[in-house]
Amino acid sequence: MFLLGLVMVVAMVSVVLWTLHRDHEARRLVAQREAFLAAGREAAIYLTTLDHTRIEADVARILDMTTGTFRDGFEQRAPAFIDVIRQNQSSSTGRITEVGLESMEGNAARVLVAANIVMSSKAHPNQPPKPWRMRLDLREEGDGVKVADVRLVP
Repeated sequence: MFLLGLVMVVAMVSVVLWTLHRDHEARRLVAQREAFLAAGREAAIYLTTLDHTRIEADVARILDMTTGTFRDGFEQRAPAFIDVIRQNQSSSTGRITEVGLESMEGNAARVLVAANIVMSSKAHPNQPPKPWRMRLDLREEGDGVKVADVRLVP
């Protein structure tokens, strides 16, 4: 009888511990998902909101939120990009309409972003908003979530 009671107590403790572990893991995944969605939204705003009067700061902000080969390529092209934005007196403002998680595995996620972009330049002022869709590959690193790749989605 004592042995049966001990087995039941051990089984109940095991079930409680397993349930607590599952609950903790579920909460961690929800928090990670929310972090990826927030980072995707913020990255899309930074990538679509640029102004010729502050383009160096805009580019620095983009470099701070990117990683890997995407960051390296953007950094390499940044001087030419800055020159084009300045010469054309370009500006754009992104308004994010939707952000969704396409996939998440380990410390990486793929986020889809829908935005409306209002662009203007010296040659083409006051253009109507244009819809954009982007797929962002994100990676959690020591200092936060970073953009590893950006692709426009037709």
